[in-house]
Amino acid sequence: PLLVLDSVNKQDITCFGAADGVIDVYANGGTTPYEYSINNGINYAPSQLFTNLGNGIYTVVVKDANNCTTSSTIEIIEPPANIIDSILTKNITCFGGNDGEIDVYNSGGIAPHTYNLQPNNTTNATGDFLNLFAGVYTVTVADANNCTVTSSVTLTQPPQLVVTNLNVLNVVCFGDSTGAITINVSGGTGAITYDISPQTGQQTVPGYFSNLYSTVYTITATDANNCTLTTA
Repeated sequence: PLLVLDSVNKQDITCFGAADGVIDVYANGGTTPYEYSINNGINYAPSQLFTNLGNGIYTVVVKDANNCTTSSTIEIIEPPANIIDSILTKNITCFGGNDGEIDVYNSGGIAPHTYNLQPNNTTNATGDFLNLFAGVYTVTVADANNCTVTSSVTLTQPPQLVVTNLNVLNVVCFGDSTGAITINVSGGTGAITYDISPQTGQQTVPGYFSNLYSTVYTITATDANNCTLTTA
């Protein structure tokens, strides 16, 4: 009977740079036993299964016991590399806050992709991660073949607002408005402004309140990001 190549099945490469392609050859007719080649008859093997193959075009040849042959070509395809193109971040606005954001953009690989963020152990299909605290994060992008690429990113936060100086000058006589408060706050972002409540007296320079009556005052320091620190 005529030697016929029934089918040549393949498994393409799973990840860019890997060599895990597979070719499986099926033949009938002719005179057994068969020998199989995937390099156009240069080398033959008794097994119809070829594994650990790289990408490329293979010429499959089946030879029977009478040296009759039949052949076909097949291509093992390698997917494009799964890469992270960019990571956009939004740092934390105020010390101790959790308004940080990480947005991951990638290309290549085999869709769909999933995105994992550690140490939060959060996985999604968008690459957008919200409500994050300051810290070092690891982003892993996996494609449909579980080919992964990893990158790290750091979210920062401004220094904590702290009172570095607080001086209170009490009222001299009952009913007078001779009291004064001096306060200095460091940290935060940019210039710091000060507000006093109740709003009496005057603030001649930032953090210095004079002409105050005797009562309990609350002073709020606010930085350029609208982060606040309140002292009573």
